[in-house]
Amino acid sequence: MSTPVEANHEAIRPCPRGQPGRRADVLPGDVAVWDRWLDPAVLQVDENDTVRGKSEILKELQLLPKGLAGHLRIAEFRMTLAGDVAVVTHEDDESLDYFGHILWRRAP
Repeated sequence: MSTPVEANHEAIRPCPRGQPGRRADVLPGDVAVWDRWLDPAVLQVDENDTVRGKSEILKELQLLPKGLAGHLRIAEFRMTLAGDVAVVTHEDDESLDYFGHILWRRAP
């Protein structure tokens, strides 16, 4: 039986500067960092119900073209523990600055 738990924000610590895997390395889509930290059994389900495994996730990582800026914020976070396994789901608020025009995935 699994037990839903609240996120422990104090347990989520940024990696020290200068170490591979810090947030600044993850955000621009550094594939080596994602490859190192993603579990081989990871599954991602997007807003179109497309399910991707690790290899598909890594293939899709790329920088946005010049003039575009993406913004992503976790709006809703859930974690369920089942023994020593944690299952995480989250809803994101995502927007794109497209040459000065803000486009939202959903209305804010």
